[in-house]
Amino acid sequence: MIRPLALAVLPLSLAVSGSAQTNPNLERVVRRADRQGIILLFKLDVQGAEAPRAVGNFTLTDMTTGAAVLLKDSSVVSREACPFPPEYEGSPRDRICLELKALGKLDDTHHYALLTGPVQLDGATVPRTLAVLDPVGGAVLPITTATSRIEATYSVDLSTDTRPEPRVTINGRTVDIKAPEDTPDRPRCYNRGSFSFRCTLRWAASNGDTVRLTLVDGITGQTLPYGTIQPTVVKIEAPKRAEDTRYFDATVLLTRLNGETTGSLSAHTRDFPYLKAPRGRASLALAPHVDVLLNMKTDGSGRISLGPQAQLSLFDAPLPLVEFRVTPRFETDDKFARQNWMYLDAEARFYIPWLYVGNLPVLGGSYNVFLRAGYERGSTGRGSGAVSVERNNPSRGTLGVTGKATWTNRVGPFAGGIEVNTELNRLSIRRNPAFPDLPTAHPLFWSAGATFKVNPNFGISVTRRSGRQPPLFKHLSGFDVGFTVLQ
Repeated sequence: MIRPLALAVLPLSLAVSGSAQTNPNLERVVRRADRQGIILLFKLDVQGAEAPRAVGNFTLTDMTTGAAVLLKDSSVVSREACPFPPEYEGSPRDRICLELKALGKLDDTHHYALLTGPVQLDGATVPRTLAVLDPVGGAVLPITTATSRIEATYSVDLSTDTRPEPRVTINGRTVDIKAPEDTPDRPRCYNRGSFSFRCTLRWAASNGDTVRLTLVDGITGQTLPYGTIQPTVVKIEAPKRAEDTRYFDATVLLTRLNGETTGSLSAHTRDFPYLKAPRGRASLALAPHVDVLLNMKTDGSGRISLGPQAQLSLFDAPLPLVEFRVTPRFETDDKFARQNWMYLDAEARFYIPWLYVGNLPVLGGSYNVFLRAGYERGSTGRGSGAVSVERNNPSRGTLGVTGKATWTNRVGPFAGGIEVNTELNRLSIRRNPAFPDLPTAHPLFWSAGATFKVNPNFGISVTRRSGRQPPLFKHLSGFDVGFTVLQ
């Protein structure tokens, strides 16, 4: 309940600072370690910060009890009463430190409202502003880019507290802190300039990951009663680099296929960047589906698959990302001998922590691996009267795994970087009894290749393919070298 004195503070603060309760130049407000003072951290240096300043027009109210908390009339600048980084020579520059007039302490479980007086900064003025101090705790700051660095705020100065140790988890799994190194006089990766933890992790957080920081006893490993630090869910914005926003690629290939030299054309749609810009914990989109492999002088080992695709992505439920794709599509071999209308093609993709995405130790690359499972059902049109490996009106179960390694920066002469792709598919089909051994009931198809990008739009590709693909399940064993265009 807000008592009358607190109610009197709120209208006044809003009248002098507009609708906002904080000023953008006031970065953080924390309790002093001994709970007998408050530290205001600004984004710019404070004019005259080297000397105590009159703060009689600053008022502090305990919002929990409604009582006024008296402050000393002058700020303090000593390192003991106003902690600041050692590189600040002699006095603080970007902070104002207030002390309680009485010998009491601030209560960690109470809400406080601090109404400041005007503060002149180098290049800006902070008018009278209301800063609300919540019960002791903190928050992991939002993560919107692919990074292994995190920052977590905490509302008490821990500059001299050597007991707590930060423990970082991603989706519940503890992640080693790579940097900075241990410091004997304060918690690891605690920054005295910002009153926050700034840690570089062994692994990068990925889209949809839940990142949490807790404070534990550095000796026993037990969680300390230091208040809750709120976690964050990683929400990486859509990439800005052109090479990461390619929707389609086409490759003209010179192929050694089943012992014969021929030419090929490969084309397919790529993952759309909406996956990297989630809205909340779900994302829904429509996208075209194109998967084409045309071979010259062959007996139908290529294929064409076209159709619209609905994509639903669920983040942190419970995996970092689970994606569902439904694709009603037309399917045919590249000689149009057998055609299927696949009215149901449903696939789930599972992005598992520590397998989903990570950093490679070589040249700053990254990898991405996900598992796939699905079901296909269709109706056979042209070619239904011919004897085929698969029965008419296909019904298939699908399993697969896809992996990709990417270097987006220049690698030697390849200004657009290098991309390596691997894929393994296993189908369970209704085999025609006339083909008892060819193929098995579970035909496989795999491919592995690399694209060396001369620039973001153009590259040289090398691919090895082997196995059997619908609808004819002709055996394909090929090695391709070609030129790729990305759009």
